[in-house]
Amino acid sequence: MVRAGVSYLIEEERGEEIYRVFREVLRDGYRGLCITRINPQQLERDFGFRDVRYIWLSDTKVEGYLSIKDLIRLSVEVDRFLREVDRGVILLDGFEYLCAQYSFETTLRFLHLLRERISTGRHILLLSLSPEALDRRQLMRVRRELQPLETCLSGFEGF
Repeated sequence: MVRAGVSYLIEEERGEEIYRVFREVLRDGYRGLCITRINPQQLERDFGFRDVRYIWLSDTKVEGYLSIKDLIRLSVEVDRFLREVDRGVILLDGFEYLCAQYSFETTLRFLHLLRERISTGRHILLLSLSPEALDRRQLMRVRRELQPLETCLSGFEGF
């Protein structure tokens, strides 16, 4: 069951299930922010998301989409989204990439701040992570920050 104010972890090899869960939350009236390593044009084509903001974790610029690699700028854009929408869902599919670009510790601090922001409002965080991408200790630290989400979405509970 997905609830507002909670940050969830979906452990999966390839970020696929998370997009299905994201779609279900969007159908319940949430506004979406998709932070991803996948080209946003491909996501729109494959999933048909409407009224979703995208942040592509890339140096490549694509007209109509925001491309960001800098964690500070990413934090600013996430804060802007959370202030502008009453009920928002953030999909983060790129945690491993951020760890590789910065460090695990820096990226975990970003996750701490994001989780805190989510917990104080009517928002949801969905984070996709391949368990093999991190060492055992790092994976345990991420798991402590987030609620596990079973890949079969049995229901949704908003505020």
